[in-house]
Amino acid sequence: MNSMTGFGRGKNEGGSIKYAVEISSVNHKYFDVNYRMSSQLFQFQERIKEVLKKEIDRGRVDLAVFVLEGYKNQRVAINHHLAKEYMRSVNDLKKNLHIKGEITIADIIRLPDIFRVYEEKQAGWEQIKEALENALSIFVKSREREGGRIKKDFITRISTLKKLLEGIEKTNHKSKGDNKKRIEEKVKNNYKDVKMDQGRVYTEVSLMVEKSDITEEITRLRSHINEFYHIIDSNGTKGRKLDFLVQEFLREINTIGSKCSNSTVSHAVVAFKEELEKIREQVQNVE
Repeated sequence: MNSMTGFGRGKNEGGSIKYAVEISSVNHKYFDVNYRMSSQLFQFQERIKEVLKKEIDRGRVDLAVFVLEGYKNQRVAINHHLAKEYMRSVNDLKKNLHIKGEITIADIIRLPDIFRVYEEKQAGWEQIKEALENALSIFVKSREREGGRIKKDFITRISTLKKLLEGIEKTNHKSKGDNKKRIEEKVKNNYKDVKMDQGRVYTEVSLMVEKSDITEEITRLRSHINEFYHIIDSNGTKGRKLDFLVQEFLREINTIGSKCSNSTVSHAVVAFKEELEKIREQVQNVE
């Protein structure tokens, strides 16, 4: 099991330009990458994304590329033509507006696009890829470690749900006869002066008891618990499956809460939902 939260940093060891890559991620419904790098590296974004997708299925990923060494290869290009155009235009402006004063070098270097910084040697994909793969290896391990902690927490909480469900089942089994007796007495007390067919009364009582029965919901919840264990022990991504399963848990326990008026069951339902909410929060961070 992998968490969607992780961090990794790697660098390349060879080449005249050395790079470092940092990868961090948080939970997100889909795979999304935010890049931080110099403009000359934008050409590699799609290649970087393809490498990441081999290891990451979901999550919002922040990826940064830094130049560690290689600044000695940087050069400055001067746009002489543009500088001359600026000078010509400024002189025309001075003449037409009758402005006095001299243009200095300080005035020139403030003008946009006069200078351009560039690398004498083009950035190499192989060096960046090496740094990226080193960072990705560490990043994946960090997500696996966090995923392992989440899995342990799941096992503990699902075990709690299992015990609560067993308690609900026992209470429900004991109260079945009491429910029937209570409904029969209610009918007799409220309609004692009304002449009714005894067979019809027992039929109606049986239907009311059946409507309040939670055996099917308990069976489905037990099945969901087994499915939860199966998913967290299986290979591949699990977040979406677990998220859907938690919704199914909630549907069944809400039905039990609405059907059952027993105070012991009601308290167990509240405790079940509280524990389920903690599981749901954790599921949001599972890849």
